[in-house]
Amino acid sequence: MISKEKIQEVLRNHGITLESVKNPLILEKASILAYKAVPIPIRWFVGKKRVKKLVLSLAENISAKNRL
Repeated sequence: MISKEKIQEVLRNHGITLESVKNPLILEKASILAYKAVPIPIRWFVGKKRVKKLVLSLAENISAKNRL
């Protein structure tokens, strides 16, 4: 499985902030980029939906921290 830090690094390298993931188009692009960062043999076990949920949870955690 890909770590949360790795996902943040991949998105940062492509210029996507977690605050902008609220937009559905950016969410889709971010989940595809994170999915492609996973090595191919592991992709079969992880799945796109799980990676998308992980990206969404990261974005929610960031927005919750910003509210405090």
